[in-house]
Amino acid sequence: MIISIPSAPMTTTSVDAKPAIRARWTQMLLEGLDVRLSDVELSCVRPRLEPARLAYIRRLDPLEWLDIETHIHVLDALYWGLGKPRYVAYYRETARRILHSRLLKTVAVAGARVFGRAALVRAFPRGWNLVIRDCGILEVARDDARGITEIVLREMPPVVARSEAIRLATASSIAAAIDIAGYLGKVKVDPGPVRDRTFVFRISLVVEPPTP
Repeated sequence: MIISIPSAPMTTTSVDAKPAIRARWTQMLLEGLDVRLSDVELSCVRPRLEPARLAYIRRLDPLEWLDIETHIHVLDALYWGLGKPRYVAYYRETARRILHSRLLKTVAVAGARVFGRAALVRAFPRGWNLVIRDCGILEVARDDARGITEIVLREMPPVVARSEAIRLATASSIAAAIDIAGYLGKVKVDPGPVRDRTFVFRISLVVEPPTP
């Protein structure tokens, strides 16, 4: 049985739109460098980061919008400096820390605890809309009673669609929300090439979370 889950509305990318992310996400990625990376890892990442961009990121208020190109610059430095497995783990842990904030934890966790797995699934597009602007439409394409969910990110601007680092970061953010909500699950990225500026993520969840 297929259950239709409505997603939160979001404006599509327009010519005048400026794709952006809340600065806090990028700032927390940078704050973790000296604390959570080894000296060897740090030596592979730091040379890839432009000092002028770092200074700009740190000047912003956490809730201000940071242009997505600068965010991707940081993601690319981490992705190419750490390699895929370590990058995914680092981003997932950072996302878990961010999701512990009161607002996002309420969206991603409280509703899931009270209303179940369907509430968690609906929280993914809502969370995206809180922190990302004009980077495409994240929506639930399929959700069934077995706990299999397909989420798509479509109509992305080209700078986002061609970024493997942001594709993996999005999957890691979804995985972090699942962790915080107390569910057991896996998030798989469609391994195929990006078509029609669309990312596809397949999520398998245990139907009910473990007892707290």
